[in-house]
Amino acid sequence: MASKQHALAAFAVLAALSASAQSLPAFPPANVADSFFGTVVDDPYRALENTGDPAVQAWMKAQAAHAHGTLRSLSGYARLLDRVAELDNARDAVVGEIKRNADGTLFFTRRSARDNTFKLFRRSPSGAESQLVDPDDWQRETGKPHAINYFFPSPDGRLVAVGVSAAGSEDASLHVIETATRKRVGEPIDRAEYAGAYAGIHWMPDGRSFFHLRLRAPLPGAAANERYHDMTLWRHTVGQSPKGDLRILGPNLSPRVPVAPTEQAFVVVTPGSKYAVAMVVADVQREVSLYAAPLASVGRPGTPWTRICGVEDKVTAFTHVKPGTAYPAVLLVHGANDPRVAVWHSTKTAARLQAATTSGKPVLLDLDFDSGHGIGDTKTQRQRQVADTYAFLLWQAGHPDFQPKAR
Repeated sequence: MASKQHALAAFAVLAALSASAQSLPAFPPANVADSFFGTVVDDPYRALENTGDPAVQAWMKAQAAHAHGTLRSLSGYARLLDRVAELDNARDAVVGEIKRNADGTLFFTRRSARDNTFKLFRRSPSGAESQLVDPDDWQRETGKPHAINYFFPSPDGRLVAVGVSAAGSEDASLHVIETATRKRVGEPIDRAEYAGAYAGIHWMPDGRSFFHLRLRAPLPGAAANERYHDMTLWRHTVGQSPKGDLRILGPNLSPRVPVAPTEQAFVVVTPGSKYAVAMVVADVQREVSLYAAPLASVGRPGTPWTRICGVEDKVTAFTHVKPGTAYPAVLLVHGANDPRVAVWHSTKTAARLQAATTSGKPVLLDLDFDSGHGIGDTKTQRQRQVADTYAFLLWQAGHPDFQPKAR
């Protein structure tokens, strides 16, 4: 143990020196083998998960310094960043999410220079545009600022399901809006924070009902970390009370589709298909379980779900990295303070790719030590992220203004 600590301490010094010299530091692998159901999984970069270790911090900062120095030394970078900032500062409006219906109708959120929130609009194939949802309407009703979390139009575009939350809480209530009149249809559905996540809300082909995920009702004395346990997928019929919604999937609901208390289930409906696909996910875990059933049977007792694949059938991108492979150029971008996706997902991938590749092409780890998942990034940070990404792409595409200087 002492020798390992000395090795890491020495590495920390070397990494710091590497950062100042803008060279690429390599993290010393120290394999940790785990056995999962009889299969041994090697993890030579387990130490990178300890992001509080000074040696790991030094390596991360050296990697970030190398990535920043490499990209920002490209002769065209300064002009590119200035142009990104110029365009960003000059725009009259910001368009958020866009969804397109089969007939070409667009649904999108937009915030103009004079607006404080994103509003939902519809644009017909002819170009006629109308505003559907303004979160400021809820602010006038409640006195609290509101925001649109997500939206999902019905197949025929007559209705749109919209999640709206107050005061940055993300604790959305689901509203159905009639697009012709902008009127809210039926009662709002509370505890719909996760309804727009992963697969999102899926409408039935007739546009009269949809599948949505809902948090369980609060339990007296329940721990705070159990808020997202036991979510249930429901089928809601527009205009009816949510109390009459059908339970579709969730813990202890279907023996054919097991759902753990910490997992979430969604139903995906593809236009023109006679089948529905159920997807079971576990928060940020990459692997999913998939099932299929005739669409007409979903919601009836004994829905004949058929298993397509389980978690054990899919591996992560990290597992796919193989030594001695000529990998293409890679730029990994991550906020070091990310509360949702641990930074070691990127650091371990970078370390393994750098050790494995034989192509001679760069593997850059672009870390921002003042950033997290991106929600709190400043305009300057966002502009630099855009410039970094485009500079990397232009470099690899061979643009003469974005080639490293010969050393």
